[in-house]
Amino acid sequence: MPRSRFLATLISLMMVALFGCDQDEASSVSSEEVTPLATSGANQSLEMTTIAQPVKRLSADAEKISVQFANVAHQCGIDFIYDRGSYGDALMSEAIGGGVGWLDYDLDGLMDLVFVQGGDPIETESNLSDQLFRHLPNDSFQPISAAASGINEHEYGQGVGISDFNNDGFDDVYITNIGQNQLWQNQGDGTFRDVTDKAGVEGTQLWSTSCAWGDLNKDGNLDLFVCNYLNYDPNAPVPCFDAQGKKSTCDPNEIDPVSNDCYLNSGDGQFEQIATSSGLRSEGSKSLGVVIADFDNDQLPDIFVSNDTTSNFLYMAQSKLFYSEEAIVRGCAMSGLGNNQASMGVAFGDYNQDGRFDLYVTHFEDDSNTLYENLGNALFRDVTRPVGLHLSTVPHLGFGTVMADFNLNGQQDLFIANGHIDDWSSQGKPWKMPAQLFSFQDPEWVELSLQAGDYFTENKLGRGVASCDYDRNGTIDLVVVNQDEETALLKNVSPSVGHAVQIELIGRESNRTGIGTRINVTQDKHSWVSELAGGTSYCSSHEHFITIGMGKSPEPCHVKIRWPSGIEETLDHIDVGQRVTVIEGGGIVRTQRFEE
Repeated sequence: MPRSRFLATLISLMMVALFGCDQDEASSVSSEEVTPLATSGANQSLEMTTIAQPVKRLSADAEKISVQFANVAHQCGIDFIYDRGSYGDALMSEAIGGGVGWLDYDLDGLMDLVFVQGGDPIETESNLSDQLFRHLPNDSFQPISAAASGINEHEYGQGVGISDFNNDGFDDVYITNIGQNQLWQNQGDGTFRDVTDKAGVEGTQLWSTSCAWGDLNKDGNLDLFVCNYLNYDPNAPVPCFDAQGKKSTCDPNEIDPVSNDCYLNSGDGQFEQIATSSGLRSEGSKSLGVVIADFDNDQLPDIFVSNDTTSNFLYMAQSKLFYSEEAIVRGCAMSGLGNNQASMGVAFGDYNQDGRFDLYVTHFEDDSNTLYENLGNALFRDVTRPVGLHLSTVPHLGFGTVMADFNLNGQQDLFIANGHIDDWSSQGKPWKMPAQLFSFQDPEWVELSLQAGDYFTENKLGRGVASCDYDRNGTIDLVVVNQDEETALLKNVSPSVGHAVQIELIGRESNRTGIGTRINVTQDKHSWVSELAGGTSYCSSHEHFITIGMGKSPEPCHVKIRWPSGIEETLDHIDVGQRVTVIEGGGIVRTQRFEE
């Protein structure tokens, strides 16, 4: 073992000893190796078994909390179905696709949707195109044809990243695929143009998953980080079989990893590959999730990457465009017990309101999701068991996840989309699984799934999740992609919500989208810190805004903004119950009261 790796491992073990779970917690956990995302031994079948619903009673604390969602996709005209392309060959490509992104592509003030499509990973020309839905004033959504939008893309889609990469005021779309990735530039007239070749961001042309935009060198232009997964070619797949000799989805450990990509935006429509020169390539990168945010408050963006069956990465910025991979020494490379996990999606937020950004990472079944608490200076510890998040997620396989304050009570909540990647019905194991919802009630998280709405009683193959206040009533709604079934639009219908302020950002010296901006909101003696991060969830892109829930207090709040450029400004006596649009250096330029 190299000396540097030995020292890193030794420090990691010391961190576990200092901050990890106690002896009682450790004794209750299996010492078996982590189960990978895709495991051989599964017989592909058209019949999908489902996970049994929990029969436990809600705690007294949970009964006091009210967070509810209603699936209104059908009423709103969203009939999109992600086709995973299951044709009986047990290809790995069938397992994990299904991303979605929110954008206002026509600048009418209404948030639209773009979905990636799967289909046939081999004969891609026969696939349906990715799909754009326009949000109409009556809160219905209209599908826009490929001919009308210009997005005529038939590769086997995985994820989507939304940003205004050229700072012209219009949201652009980056699509990751098994095959060539594509960058679609918004022309400002309701159409998009393929600028992939000009920009030089086509990727490895193998298998890309999540992506994230962020201004890594803080020059006002958004750069692009792309997660790559495996060296897997559906045209010549590695043959894998179960114990009975039948075709089965391959174990990721049987396939070589592919290094991730990072592209520096030159500001003239072209990008430069900088992954190697910036220290952003590491061994074992079977990457599925990514967050770009400032974890140590040094005003430089750091990058967290979740990996499947290998250690996660945490790239800490040492200076502009120079990174050091430090996940092991900082405590977020693996579980608190020192095991690698099958990491997929990642949620981001300050769950305990200490001003430090924490991470929640979803995993394979029989191995719970992991909550990493930021102890300060980007030192993390696994607090999953002490805060009550372990047992509830063990039976599930999680993908997209969002940390947000859904009922605006001032505390963070967690949404998780679940669903297996293999039909293990022959072994009596579930495939389809229900989504889950948790709320933080200091000092523990409480599961609210049983009271959160009918959607949480339905079993799905959940994948991408993206958040947005699409109806502009102050609460956060969700769109969830389910493989081989209609997408869910989860309207937040919580019967009792608190007061809130939403902040929409327009950068001038900074990137126009405002990614990387830090917000500090104070009201009376309470304070909340948030940052508009790049990436998060799984293969999906949220609306670019920040919502701060403040509970019952109707008093005005004070907002401090630190832009990526370093410009700081303060907004005093901001009334709650509204969305404010702030332009960098120019204060509030628009206010909009929440609709009833």
